[in-house]
Amino acid sequence: MVQRLVFIALLIALSRCIAAPVKPKDWKDYYTRPQSNNPKNYVKSAFTCRGEYALCAYATCVKVSGSDPPVAECGCYSYPTKTVNIGAIVGTLDGNLKDEMKSECKKKFDTPMCPSPEINASPFCKAMNKGTMYKGANPDYISTWNPVDWDETTGTIPAPVTCDNGGTFTNCFSAACYKGSPSSPYLKGIGSPRFNATCYCPYYTLATGSFNVWNATSDPCGPTKASNIEKDTLIYNGV
Repeated sequence: MVQRLVFIALLIALSRCIAAPVKPKDWKDYYTRPQSNNPKNYVKSAFTCRGEYALCAYATCVKVSGSDPPVAECGCYSYPTKTVNIGAIVGTLDGNLKDEMKSECKKKFDTPMCPSPEINASPFCKAMNKGTMYKGANPDYISTWNPVDWDETTGTIPAPVTCDNGGTFTNCFSAACYKGSPSSPYLKGIGSPRFNATCYCPYYTLATGSFNVWNATSDPCGPTKASNIEKDTLIYNGV
């Protein structure tokens, strides 16, 4: 009888492990290509998808301690109604997928970067909609962009803040996302309505240089040294 109960308990524990989404600190096996942080490059390599996605354009984040590469836990919004959303080759973190898109551009236009206005024509869209991106991490959504959904959700589009002397920001393009609000206590109460998606976005710290952030409420530009980023330091999405 005892052995049977132990066996049942093991089965239950195993099923929970299988069903639970993987949220690793070590993202280097998934985020295998760096992103561009030049806004002009996103316009040159934009593509259009229709499907479920997460929107982190105005996300608020905190760092995941010990993550490699440096990744932040971000509060975002999910849109499971298969609306139109926009991505970009230069923002793609999956190295194999980025190489595939560059190869297609090279064949069609003799350049590694090209826009793709046809909806769901990009390999990125197909991988996102089939749920095959970041195998093993099991994301519910992928973070892309839509110019109107945030406004319709929150009732406002935050004004950008330009940081001219370095700082820290996240770039959530193509990040893996999961259903549910962020678990970090430092993100509680942020987001109106409450964030319903959690995304794991690379963050970048610049000693010098300029970038824009959105939705910043305090210390918008952040630290210029990675060692000064505390576990409760708010990091804002930008580029």
